[in-house]
Amino acid sequence: MKAKKKIYPRIYTGELTENGKRIRKRLPPVQTKKQALKARKDYYSKERKPGKNTRFYIYCDYWLERKVFKEDSSREMYNMVIKKHIKPFFGDKEIGSIKKFDVEKFKKKLLDEKHFSTHYINMIITVLRQLFNDAWKNDFILSPPTKALEIFKYKKKDINIPSYDECLRIANILKNSEKYKFPLLFGWYAGLRRGEALGVRWEDINLKENVINVSQQIVVEAGRIVCKPPKRDEIRTVPIAAPLRAELVKVPIEERKGLVYRNIRSKNPRAFNDYFRKYIKPQIGIKRFHDFRHINISKLLSSPSVSIDMIKNMAGHSSINTTTQIYGHKTSEEINKIRDTLNEKLG
Repeated sequence: MKAKKKIYPRIYTGELTENGKRIRKRLPPVQTKKQALKARKDYYSKERKPGKNTRFYIYCDYWLERKVFKEDSSREMYNMVIKKHIKPFFGDKEIGSIKKFDVEKFKKKLLDEKHFSTHYINMIITVLRQLFNDAWKNDFILSPPTKALEIFKYKKKDINIPSYDECLRIANILKNSEKYKFPLLFGWYAGLRRGEALGVRWEDINLKENVINVSQQIVVEAGRIVCKPPKRDEIRTVPIAAPLRAELVKVPIEERKGLVYRNIRSKNPRAFNDYFRKYIKPQIGIKRFHDFRHINISKLLSSPSVSIDMIKNMAGHSSINTTTQIYGHKTSEEINKIRDTLNEKLG
């Protein structure tokens, strides 16, 4: 009679080698698979010791190799944050020795950097939280030191919505712009995002029905300018306002091919930002191109004839809350109405 083959349960110790490979350990032999499962369960519940000897920088590389990213730009962002901010601070420490105090100290260091925005700090904290949560789930630490670490709440930007006369003045300046004329007008009249405004093609424009099909955006990925679908891959239709149509029909028919803005050298979104900051901002007093989108949506929200759901779909927002809470700014006309009502009712 043949002797039963022994089963050696294997467990992960929660440590990594210098090459970033997980270290496994063999437990005493058992007779059945059921006994093997019980042995592994007992080890993890009683005898497990987290991999305190694993260096933090090794775990960072191990985590990035396994993490699944939907887009290459996300992978680049995570790599940049870890390489530029997280590794230099925690680097050679043992991952099991990092405590809540160390994480708070790291957060304080970020806050001391005056040129870091709230959004940028939240991005770094989010990456750090995901990293430690993964280490906890894979038995490298007993509990994540980032458990109580909170991100900053988004503070709504205070944007002054211009009056009708002021809007006319701004529109005339944009129409006479020597460079980036149509991307600027797409932002002002259609509320398109920067990459979407640069990526509009003539084939996306229907002058008979007066609509633009927003089907792509121009972005920078890995140092290269590329065309990709709009945010959340949602192709949407945006109406063309009469002043914008008047400028589009001035373009000769034989030139209506490819991108509306065809200057290859200056279609880099960052170059567009520099131009706006240097030449447009001083003339109109609006700080960012993205504020055009806020103004456009705020004007639509102040109109009772346009439903909020229609505005949400046109803007390409995933939630009505985004449309109303973040983009809903009071216009000067609305403020004057409120003031007149108070004067009338309260004497």
